[in-house]
Amino acid sequence: MKQPDRTLVSVLDPFMTEHGFKYVKSRDVYIRKTDSGLDDFSWSSFPLATGPKWRAGYYEGQYGLGLRNDAVEEITRVAMPIYGADNQRYAFTVYRSVGGYFAFDRERDRELCLRFDHLEEDVKETVQRIEAMLSVDGFAWYKRYADPVTLSRDLNDPIATSEAHPLQNNPGSRPLVGVAAACVAEPGRVPELIEAYLNFTSERDKLHAHKRPPEAPDMEKKLLMIVERARELGYEAKAR
Repeated sequence: MKQPDRTLVSVLDPFMTEHGFKYVKSRDVYIRKTDSGLDDFSWSSFPLATGPKWRAGYYEGQYGLGLRNDAVEEITRVAMPIYGADNQRYAFTVYRSVGGYFAFDRERDRELCLRFDHLEEDVKETVQRIEAMLSVDGFAWYKRYADPVTLSRDLNDPIATSEAHPLQNNPGSRPLVGVAAACVAEPGRVPELIEAYLNFTSERDKLHAHKRPPEAPDMEKKLLMIVERARELGYEAKAR
């Protein structure tokens, strides 16, 4: 654990502990267990090896909010396996990259920027921004997506986009997680969601036919695996 991280945690910890989070040193993440899974607050940080920022002593990183729904994870992992017990334990279902990509407030939620020669000053200012973000927007985000129906609806909106999504920034993974969430919370929507995702993917396959193999067949296979797994677990989901 590098000095900037140690300083950041020492200042942030009282606030996070007050709100039920526990710091996991091995993962650089704060975890809060919930009835349906867990909430997490995490960051990635790194020294820049070259360039003026390194010479000035900067240390940068991004941070974000994660939420795990155990029921959705149990279904999703049949098509998106995670290897290693520790990785499985801390896997999240949705994640919002707040420090940069999907900031609630662009100015307040900018990336971490900690100067070695002004570390305490910069950490204090950064923690104030993080606490404000969580108090104003972050805790409400956790509460919103604790509701499985809201989780399903927002994950699956919109269908027709290949852009990064504020809940799942991998366009190839979102249909799988979205349909798994629907299996749990909105099983009646599953057939229409599968059809919509496959239609959109098939159209993209046509546009990129000269550049790459089609993706729709593999997606269909994985979506059917997800529905089958959901049915094994007792959910009333159908592919068609």
